Amino acid sequence: MIDNLRGAKDADFDERYIDQQVDAHEEALIVMRGYHKSGDNEPLKKFAGNVENAVKMHLSMAKRMDKKSDAMEEKYEKH
Repeated sequence: MIDNLRGAKDADFDERYIDQQVDAHEEALIVMRGYHKSGDNEPLKKFAGNVENAVKMHLSMAKRMDKKSDAMEEKYEKH
């Protein structure tokens, strides 16, 4: 992930970063939901359930940033 950002041109950096954040939070949500549902350690299951809510919130923010970035990109492509 870091190498992908290091190699990005300035114009591409934000888009790559936001895409990585969406992907990482989607993966984290899958892990937290899975462990919360079927984990074998009760304290960790509870923790995963609590973290799941925070990950959902962060994923929502990352997706909003992605939409705004896409809208800005479209705006500048038209000009």
